[in-house]
Amino acid sequence: MNKEQALRILKLLSGLEMYVFMQSNVPDHHTDELIKIIGDLTDIVLEGGNE
Repeated sequence: MNKEQALRILKLLSGLEMYVFMQSNVPDHHTDELIKIIGDLTDIVLEGGNE
């Protein structure tokens, strides 16, 4: 995955994250996984990915 792909997915997931955290019945493992994926994508974007 390159930096541009990661940034695009990160933008989509960031919007989803706000919606998910506003819900009261989302299992913790779903929110934990979302946070992990967003962190991983952020690392790819900041490090430049596999360019």
